[in-house]
Amino acid sequence: LNCRTVFYRPAAAGSAKQFEYAFSLPVSNAQSGKLSGVYNSIDPSAGSNVSNNWLSIVNLDETTFNAVVKVFDSAGAVAREIAVGNLAPGARQDIALGHPDGQITGLYVVEPANSSQLYDAVLIRYNLTPTGDYNFAFPLRGTGGSCTGNPVLASTMGNGLTKNWLEIANANDIDISVTVEVRDSTGALVHQERPVVPKKGQYHVFLSNKIDPAGTGNVGSARVICDDPTDKLIIQSTFYGAIPASAPVEWAYSTQELGRSPVTSNATISAPVNTFVGMANWFKFADASLVNSTLNWTLFDQAGQTSASGDVALAGGGTADLGLHGPLGPDQVGSVTVSSAATAASYSGEMLRVLSRSDGQIGTIISVPGIVSQNGFSDGSFRGDPQSLAKYRNNLTQREAQRLLTTTSFGGDVNELNQIVAEGLQATVTRLTTFSNESSALRAEAEDWLDNSFGEEPDADPNDFMQHDGIKKWWLTYIMKSPNPLKERLALFWHDRFAASCQILSNNNLEMAKCKEHMERFRTHALGNYGSLLNEMTTDYLMLEWLNGNLNQAEKIVNGIRILPDENYAREIMELFSLGENQSYGANLRYPLYTEDGDLKEMARVLTGYITRRINDSEGERYVVEFDESRHDLQVKTLWANTPAEVSGKFLPEDAADLILDGRSSVVGRYVSGALFTAFCHDHPSEALRAQMGDILIASGWNVKPLVVRILQSEACFSQDAARAKVMDPMTFAIGFLKRTGIPMRADELEDELEKMGYQITEPIDVFGWSLGFREGEANETSYWTAFPVEYANFITEALTESERDFRDPDTNEPIYDFCSLNPNDRARSDEVVDHIATLLGLTFTTAEKNQYIRYLDNDSTSQDENGIPIETPDLYDARISSMCRERLGGLLWMSAINPRALVY
Repeated sequence: LNCRTVFYRPAAAGSAKQFEYAFSLPVSNAQSGKLSGVYNSIDPSAGSNVSNNWLSIVNLDETTFNAVVKVFDSAGAVAREIAVGNLAPGARQDIALGHPDGQITGLYVVEPANSSQLYDAVLIRYNLTPTGDYNFAFPLRGTGGSCTGNPVLASTMGNGLTKNWLEIANANDIDISVTVEVRDSTGALVHQERPVVPKKGQYHVFLSNKIDPAGTGNVGSARVICDDPTDKLIIQSTFYGAIPASAPVEWAYSTQELGRSPVTSNATISAPVNTFVGMANWFKFADASLVNSTLNWTLFDQAGQTSASGDVALAGGGTADLGLHGPLGPDQVGSVTVSSAATAASYSGEMLRVLSRSDGQIGTIISVPGIVSQNGFSDGSFRGDPQSLAKYRNNLTQREAQRLLTTTSFGGDVNELNQIVAEGLQATVTRLTTFSNESSALRAEAEDWLDNSFGEEPDADPNDFMQHDGIKKWWLTYIMKSPNPLKERLALFWHDRFAASCQILSNNNLEMAKCKEHMERFRTHALGNYGSLLNEMTTDYLMLEWLNGNLNQAEKIVNGIRILPDENYAREIMELFSLGENQSYGANLRYPLYTEDGDLKEMARVLTGYITRRINDSEGERYVVEFDESRHDLQVKTLWANTPAEVSGKFLPEDAADLILDGRSSVVGRYVSGALFTAFCHDHPSEALRAQMGDILIASGWNVKPLVVRILQSEACFSQDAARAKVMDPMTFAIGFLKRTGIPMRADELEDELEKMGYQITEPIDVFGWSLGFREGEANETSYWTAFPVEYANFITEALTESERDFRDPDTNEPIYDFCSLNPNDRARSDEVVDHIATLLGLTFTTAEKNQYIRYLDNDSTSQDENGIPIETPDLYDARISSMCRERLGGLLWMSAINPRALVY
């Protein structure tokens, strides 16, 4: 839907203007986290009037909202703080900014007490005349800040009196340099500069004389390019217009760059058209791709009938105007949609409604931003914005429910699928993220594997009690049967992020217990606190052994040879566990995440002193982690020297994680939240989206649950970019198949099959973990797991046969699993069965595939000719015959499960 509220204030009788002001507020998705904006009470007519700036905070959440609004002056200093207290759901609080203090300008930042709550912040700027009337009013939305490089429109309207300013506000805590590019309507670069925008301050560029030095009228665009893609900027193009022989500003509006996804070949932009009271309607476009494209437009009348259509040429980096008042006719309302088939197309658009004065001059301009709609699939699924954390619609299609079930729970049967469709997205996510206690029976079954003697008496030798293979089966039992599948899914995610292999430990009861302890940390912190997990990993026995942390000691001289602290864990805690790789941002970071010669060496010094050893005391014999102060570097260490994050002190190993979390919080937030996002959605979250997610994670005190809830409910998770974005790793494929079909498998058999498929739980390939599509940049790198097609197929064969071999009724010796349970009903025709299996596996068969599978079910192919070729004998499938279900449904499952489209989700 394309919805907005439009405000009109009629002008006094006898005025040349119809309205003193008019402006539009689009109905938009709720926001969260810190929102920022600018206020400006300066009179644009250079008079003594003070422009009013009213900030409205609206609670769009279901619980009470609390926040602090920090107001910064033009120098970037905090001028005052305003409490937003106990705002009820749906309630609004208005705050006066600037005008009580005179003609000033500055920045505001809304800091919610709960960063995951939904709300909105909108500032309305009003300019009054000395008589108390209004010259103009226009809205400015609060934004999380971004630096996408997307264009904003520029224009001079041709009367020589239009003043167009590019306003750049810096929401960062440091001064930043940016590149400003201004292009004319043809895309030609007409101006470029490199200003420094002060922290919590602003920089303005007068665009009128850049695109229209002759003052005869021109249009164009401006873009702001950051040196560092993680910068947060507020960017808007503001227009003030007067009429000849009149000093006051007659109209004003602003075009904002809000960090949203531009229109691409997979999206449509739409806007309402209204020609009442003589309004002209101009749909204006700015190209973001620097590549020529053709835009296709269709104009609809109020009844939804096509009134007109056509094409608009958009030059690379240029702008284009589409007048729609003529084709629609006077006193009409309608709508327009615009799209482009060009694969490289990327552009933005807004509708301008122009209300004239009685003398024909411009009286008011209403800016109506276009609404970008993702096209998704033909069944209406996956229509979300790939770069939006806003809530997706609550009612999911079956296809959307299937992917949610796979990405959070490995998969599930038809009943689980139908449950999601019935209860809706929000209730499903609440259920998935609310963990329940495992039953005592499940815990006993899992722990019975620990000595690798499932169903038997434990070995008498206590040193054989805890075995590595047993720990694998212990965890696999939970993964297969836990009532909290998301807990196990996230535990595997953290296992992949903090990759360490238990192979490095000796396979005995005492030391191998540390392997189980390590894996339990991930299960405990699955939806817990990332900071706590990072701290615990620093003293984790397996991690210390794996990355030589137990060998790390202060610099010393041995036999004349200088031995330096071991940098292994220092590197990984920064590069893999918290900050990411410097090169992942290209060459654009203002300050490196860490330096090789400085930060890594200093962090290695911080981490000196831990040892691992075997002890035997009053508590018994066991392996422990201890801190040996004699091995610790006691001198001052300095991290992130010559940057705003510089910190020095005689830090201990227990300080390491907190130094990173406190000193580089924004980077850690972006990195960790980006990894979580990639695990569930797609592998290319924008920098603006990473910043928003990072703020949520930081503001929650590093608690993961609020962020995971937002991600799973987001438009991005239900965008076309997320659908079919990943190839199934063996764990997702195998567990998913078992859950969807209900076919039972012993944990020891599953472990063997996973190993054949290239996946050994508790034994990641290296410090980078598995190619699970969990880490940024890997979700679409399919080459690793697609190297195992034979093993994937063999797993299905083993699952079908092992279910009969290992699970039989003790009295009758008949297989317990009933393949007929896979039928939708006991009277199902073969075509209904094929459709049901497709639903079960999340597939859409082609017509040829469906016909082939129906033919397979309705024919007996057990006999062969003399050349070994199966002979088909017509024999209609009967869903009531167990042997037929076992034979033919088993074959159909095998063929369907290795369909290439069944291997992606």
